[in-house]
Amino acid sequence: MRLTTPTRKNIVTLICYLYILLFVYAAISKFLDFENFQTQLGQSPLLSAYAGWVAPIVLVLELLIALLLMFHKTRYAGLVGSYFIMVLFTVYIYLILNFSSFVPCSCGGVLEKMTWSQHLIFNICFALLAIIALFLIRSTKITFISVFAGGLLNGLIVYGLFLQSENTMKFDNPFIRRFSDFVVKDSEIDLKHNSYYYAGGTSSTLYLGNYTSPLILTKVDTALQKATPIRFELDQADLPFKTVQVQADSTNFYLFDGSVPCFFRGKIKDGRASMVGLGTTFFSTGVLCDSSRLLIRSHNRMGENSIGVSNYNEPFSSHFHYTLLEKQFDGNFDTDGMLMYDSNLNKGVYIYRYRNEYIVFDPTLENVAKGRTIDTISQAQLKIVYNDATKEKKLAGTPLVVNYNSSVYNGLLFVQSGLVGRFEDRKMWQQASVIDVYNIRNRTYIASFYIYHIDQKKLSRFFVLHNHFYAFIGSKLVRYKLTDMITSHFLEPTIYRKTTPAGGRATIENLYNRVDH
Repeated sequence: MRLTTPTRKNIVTLICYLYILLFVYAAISKFLDFENFQTQLGQSPLLSAYAGWVAPIVLVLELLIALLLMFHKTRYAGLVGSYFIMVLFTVYIYLILNFSSFVPCSCGGVLEKMTWSQHLIFNICFALLAIIALFLIRSTKITFISVFAGGLLNGLIVYGLFLQSENTMKFDNPFIRRFSDFVVKDSEIDLKHNSYYYAGGTSSTLYLGNYTSPLILTKVDTALQKATPIRFELDQADLPFKTVQVQADSTNFYLFDGSVPCFFRGKIKDGRASMVGLGTTFFSTGVLCDSSRLLIRSHNRMGENSIGVSNYNEPFSSHFHYTLLEKQFDGNFDTDGMLMYDSNLNKGVYIYRYRNEYIVFDPTLENVAKGRTIDTISQAQLKIVYNDATKEKKLAGTPLVVNYNSSVYNGLLFVQSGLVGRFEDRKMWQQASVIDVYNIRNRTYIASFYIYHIDQKKLSRFFVLHNHFYAFIGSKLVRYKLTDMITSHFLEPTIYRKTTPAGGRATIENLYNRVDH
């Protein structure tokens, strides 16, 4: 049936009014909550890297197209713009549903109530309405070619933005975090005290050390149902201990103190440890590589931090990589950080506390690779003063902490950040701690998630074991389930190694100071 000219005009007018209503409503909704709209774009898997300029452009385009649709002379151009922008939105949603690693929130207003699949159908319908209106105005081959070529070009543009945005977010992140529901709390246990740390674990058991009672190792099942204290003894307990650290695996526990320095090893089942070696290299912190080797951080003759490895097998040996840590000011405060070891990857990891950098290296201190966190603090922001009376250097004022805590497991680095990123709600930082996740094999950023405060207590320490994130919050140990979004990046997603040693640091007055359980 051939439509009359008035009928064609009425259909075109109706379609234009629908588009005007849609674009004006959408633009006003975005304008009234522009900060939230920009934040949502910042979380987009496709537009994260461009959220700063895409947000205002989308708003202006919607109002401009609505204005063009109001007048007969510019209506055709308005319909072309409507079609093109709707194709952009449609391809964008299709890529999110089929190629994105996660699905972000919607864009606000009534449309926010739709699922992404419903939103896709909605956009396709409006794109078809624009095509109908264009052909009712000009039913020519040029119109057909323009519609086809324009739609294809717009689709390729969105796909290109997607690829470029993914590359930018992973390798050259402009301090934009991607949040999603990556962790789900599934159990907790009240340890009654807030002085515990992770000492090691297996597929079924966690071993917790205690800062105030370093000769008590607490055994906890991974489901966090029961805690059992294990008291152990040393064959030489009269040493001047100051910074005791305890680590454990499936059968043995290890105690070492860099202020002595000494290294003990014993069986968990009998609770007795014998001194393996008493070295000459003092160190401030250490992590266990195997039953006789420690990665350590010590001071050189200039008072600067250095990374080394100590072997407590006979004969005792220790060697350092004196340039592994990069000095910016004094080589001490500016290189402060956290030393870790990934038993799955067989790599040492060191992350600086006051700048956006971490180092990955072999236990032999070779094959060094450097990575960066997503914040912009590449230079430690410290004020260091020299005390003439004590002949010591001290920090003046409160330093800017970039990385508060960290843990490495199965090729991934988990970092508790101290800085608010772009397009983030600052109020959330009053309710939760932010954990950023990095792949240390290719040194890329993966994603971020929140660990919410419990009873107004913040996250103090954490560790990752198998598919779970464990958090010490107040006196509680809380377990969170990691989703495939993160675990799919593990070096060995489904393999449990027999042992996973980890360490903690303690400053004590009395080694036998018990904790009431």
